[in-house]
Parts: sequence; C-alpha cells; structure tokens
Amino acid sequence: MTQKEKDELNAIYRNQAEEPMKQLKTKIIKWYPLEISNIGVYSTIKVSYIRQMETEKPVYVVSYNFFNYNEIVEITLSYRLEDESIWKDDFQEIIKSFKFLKLN
Repeated sequence: MTQKEKDELNAIYRNQAEEPMKQLKTKIIKWYPLEISNIGVYSTIKVSYIRQMETEKPVYVVSYNFFNYNEIVEITLSYRLEDESIWKDDFQEIIKSFKFLKLN
C-alpha cells in the first residue's frame, strides 16, 4: 500500500468516526495515524483517537478491523484516559486473543 492510499484510508476512517459524533456533541481531540499490521495470523487496520463529549472526561478509543478471506470483524475498545493504568495493558492482551472460528 502506498502512503497516498494509506492517507486516503486514514481520512475515510476518520470521517466514519466523526460523522456520528456530531449529533452527540462529541469531538475528536486527538487522532492517531491509522496502523496496518498483523495480530497473530490476521491482517488488521487499527484506528485510535481520543474523544470528548461536551464537559465529560476524555476517552481513548481503539478500533481493530480483522480481515479473513471474505470476513471482516471490527472490535472497538475504549476507556477514560484517567483509567488508562487499569485498562491499557489488559486491552492489549485481549486483542491478541481474537480468533475467527469456523462454523459448520
């Protein structure tokens, strides 16, 4: 994937995240660049940002898209920034445990 394609994909994901927030008076206060990587044997796109609703405390959001042939699964995890010491390490381990199951 070229950098231009990655930048375009990043813009698409950001727009998809921002659009529904407008009705909830929520805004993204920090956007992290999109990451393409592997978790286990699966290709993933990771999107992460910090959002805030009006006067509420900021929340860190991370969303992973897992790809497997003709399937895509999105997993979104979030926590208040003030609780990062409680959740960050656990969430990093949780996401590593994801597997597609073959159903008969």
